[in-house]
Amino acid sequence: MRAEYHIYLTAEERRVVINSLIDLRNNLISQGMYTDLVDELLIRISKAKAKKIKIKGGLTMEITYTRQGDYLLPNLTLSEQDNRPIGLWGQQHLRYIKRSRPILYTNLLTKCRLNE
Repeated sequence: MRAEYHIYLTAEERRVVINSLIDLRNNLISQGMYTDLVDELLIRISKAKAKKIKIKGGLTMEITYTRQGDYLLPNLTLSEQDNRPIGLWGQQHLRYIKRSRPILYTNLLTKCRLNE
């Protein structure tokens, strides 16, 4: 039985994969080797349908990337946090969480619930 694999790529990732396969094909040609498998992959990727992935709540996931040298980094932003003053005891508790419970601190920070 033949295993079947599915990968989900953004438009930028798809472009990078196609360009990499073209470079690999050119290298194989320059070495005098066969390019049948690379050609088949290029055809399959170019014919693949674009799909949007739905997440809970009916949201569609679309991530944009910024090139930093050789790396593609996702453009992620946190939503605006509440800037109300938390007082002296709140600041001490925040320092305690940041120092002693880093996982809890990170979870609260990423969920924008740090100042609640």
